[in-house]
Amino acid sequence: MIVHPYFDIMKARTKRQKMVEELSALIKPLTEKQKSWAKNKLFPHFARNTMCNGVLTCFDCGHTWNGEATKKTVCPCCGQKLEVLKSNRQRTVKEREYFTVITTCKEYQVIRTFFVIFNAHIGQPATYEFYEVIQKWIDVEGNKTIRAMTTPFNTYYYDAWSLTSELSIKLIDNYRVSASEVYPAKKVIPILKRNGFKNSLHGIDPDKLFISILKESMAETLFKAAQYNLLKFYIDRQGLVSRNWASIKICIRNNYIVKDASLWLDYLSDLHYLKKDVRNAHYICSNNIIEDHNRTVQARKKKTEKEKSKAEAIQAELEEEGFKTTHSKFFNLEFKHNKTKITVLSSVEAYRQEAEAMHNCLFDRGYYKNKNSLVLSAKKNNKRIATIEVNLKSLEIVQCRGNCNTIPKGYDKILSIVNKNMNKIREISLLQSR
Repeated sequence: MIVHPYFDIMKARTKRQKMVEELSALIKPLTEKQKSWAKNKLFPHFARNTMCNGVLTCFDCGHTWNGEATKKTVCPCCGQKLEVLKSNRQRTVKEREYFTVITTCKEYQVIRTFFVIFNAHIGQPATYEFYEVIQKWIDVEGNKTIRAMTTPFNTYYYDAWSLTSELSIKLIDNYRVSASEVYPAKKVIPILKRNGFKNSLHGIDPDKLFISILKESMAETLFKAAQYNLLKFYIDRQGLVSRNWASIKICIRNNYIVKDASLWLDYLSDLHYLKKDVRNAHYICSNNIIEDHNRTVQARKKKTEKEKSKAEAIQAELEEEGFKTTHSKFFNLEFKHNKTKITVLSSVEAYRQEAEAMHNCLFDRGYYKNKNSLVLSAKKNNKRIATIEVNLKSLEIVQCRGNCNTIPKGYDKILSIVNKNMNKIREISLLQSR
């Protein structure tokens, strides 16, 4: 039988792998305090209003009592704060979630990921099943060793674990698990504290953050300078940040914090194009990045229009073919929720129209040339409301912009719709790469 290397149970071979296997015996199971935190933090807590007659039933402990049918209530038995369900026919609640515990073992930083299954049935106490599915062991040099449960062969679903299997060494970190919460009590190795880590992850995946500030001097500098948004961008697009390092150092010296790395780097690119001095704090330390960016976009557009020629038109046709080659597999993707509809931009012309309608630099900056970038357009009642970019490598939303690069209305809802459908994007990527 041929076993896919991502999913096989592998014996420890290297010295580091053998050390990790030996030290793993020292890892303690979850405490009751950690489990209690996860139960309260990860899952919604509901009460059912039976037949809408004021008889409430707690989905957590199963207790039934008479009470007012308001939107929220408190169970008199377990003391849990509850949201009263609109439907009085719902008898079960089933949820699955992940959370992370950050701890240490000897000289290793250990990131533990737990998979929790929540089951509740009306009139019965809720049950919680806890499974440790991934351990990421990081040494002081930033080298990572993976221990994980087995995943069924050929699956494209990130939570299809063989829950009876044991953690074992894996060759490749192919687990794109996004834990919704991180346990607040964290333990880190001394070198991470030296490199600037205090307690907050600043919205960055812990293993990516720790490895970057252990291995990369630029990442360590950005972290210590509180340039967290730039650091997050650096982890995914190291080259783009590195090319602008001289400008970034000027920002650090002037105590200027880049709050939106994607927008700021686009702005810097426009300054380069317009032959402005990108080592002058007057330009790069913008007091109003949205306004300045929009101004440079318009200036770039005017310059681009003047420089446009027949040769460029022919080149655009060639790029259309290249774009279709890399992105046509996503053209049928469509996400809907109520009156919101999100679709993939399916041609170079669609990029131009989106950029013109939303007043952004999507077309001028040639986003369609990037094979690892998927751009979608969100519409509500057939009116454009947002442009979304997804990184096809990390399967993360890079940016979501409204008109003139503002934060769009329903921003969180748009992100939620795309994130809930991220597995569809991943499936297409994996199927086409086979």
